[in-house]
Amino acid sequence: LSGFGQRWSSVRTTSKPSAKTWRTTIDSQAVKGTVIIPDEFNRQAVLQVDFDKLSLAIPQDLERKPSTKSQALWPSMTIKVADLVVDNLQLGRFQLAAQQEKQHWTITSATLNSDVYTCSATKGVWQQSTIGDTTDLAIRVDSEHFADMLEKLGYQPAIDADKSKLIMSFSWPGDPLAFSQKTATGTLSFKLEDGTLKDIE
Repeated sequence: LSGFGQRWSSVRTTSKPSAKTWRTTIDSQAVKGTVIIPDEFNRQAVLQVDFDKLSLAIPQDLERKPSTKSQALWPSMTIKVADLVVDNLQLGRFQLAAQQEKQHWTITSATLNSDVYTCSATKGVWQQSTIGDTTDLAIRVDSEHFADMLEKLGYQPAIDADKSKLIMSFSWPGDPLAFSQKTATGTLSFKLEDGTLKDIE
């Protein structure tokens, strides 16, 4: 099973029809859960994803060739992942809700929570217009265990702090998957309270 830069092996799937939807169960070492797919995708239809676990790998080539054509807006959706793993890093519980409108797809809520940080999307809009698509995304990360957060994300815990806040805001041309370091613009702010340097061998 492959898609969106991911490839999963030994995947078992079963699908059953329900009232105006199809319920698909997915089971493998990398992903386990259910997807409820509407018979018809319109603004009222909602794609529902509920996974006990989801393991993703960041593609080696993140750069995508820019497209002059607008992509079809994604459907409204809810995503719940109890255990999200990215590149073998156990990130925590992820939840997202998004709504498709006439010319934009908007994240109404998105959170990623673990025992050492809370992360939330304060803005997420994929806008379509006659001059092209744009995506705007803003994220806030709060932690009261900064050193533990660094270690959880694969970095040396060289700094500790009682409280930390990270705010990121980015904008880029194209759909949400068209993110590119070459075309994205944005800001990043970082605040530590009662921070200390730690001795690292």
